[in-house]
Amino acid sequence: MTTISSSTNPAVKHLKKLLSSSRYRRKSKQFVVEGEKEVSSALDAGYELLELYTCEEYSPSLSISCIERRLTTALIASLAYRNTTKVIGVFRSKLRCWEDVVLDDASTLLICDGVEKPGNLGAMLRTCDAVGAKAFVVSSDSDVDVFNPNIIRSSVGCIFQVPIIVATQQEIYDYCQDNQIATYALNPGQKTYLEVDYPKKVAFVMGAEHDGISPFWIEQADEQIAIPMLGYNDSLNVSVSAAIVVYERYRRTTRI
Repeated sequence: MTTISSSTNPAVKHLKKLLSSSRYRRKSKQFVVEGEKEVSSALDAGYELLELYTCEEYSPSLSISCIERRLTTALIASLAYRNTTKVIGVFRSKLRCWEDVVLDDASTLLICDGVEKPGNLGAMLRTCDAVGAKAFVVSSDSDVDVFNPNIIRSSVGCIFQVPIIVATQQEIYDYCQDNQIATYALNPGQKTYLEVDYPKKVAFVMGAEHDGISPFWIEQADEQIAIPMLGYNDSLNVSVSAAIVVYERYRRTTRI
């Protein structure tokens, strides 16, 4: 197999555009996964691997049936975010639908209402995976690309293990209503999350990093809750806030 060393190679140019352009990812219906563990996670979740780029003289322990291209160490280092990356996969995009969400009597969902920073979204996906959340729901009213490489990277592959639903605020609300899921919007100054007697099925609504909860969820959520703040600041990082309330929910449902 020939080792590619030039950044002007057509396959490499395609890979670079997938890494840098949300519009190109949507148009081509493809996305990039960096790292062998993350590629393995996507494969386990049933995503179709189209191309695999590997570092020269490195053989990944992956069972694959796709186009494989070898890149020089210098070239793959120039493409990857992490300098230890030896594997980059190109997958076909696919979004989950509500039918992929399997609810039970202790279901927890996380709703991201305008959250856009990839690092925060990825961190929240890791939390959802850790507690067995039933879905990670992203409001399409904000233009979030769930296949942004930074989201995939910061989720450490958990993006493929938790059903991600992209829907409008109204569609999300209707789904919660139809399935008897109580919605709790995090908003400073309200009753604390520790004071709430949560029902069987719960969804926590997390607002945008700067603007907080949208007027839609302030009006439509079953209840607004807050995390106690004793210092000068009045809010936590959104991914930290999500972890606090989701783990409290987990503690109660598992009685630990």
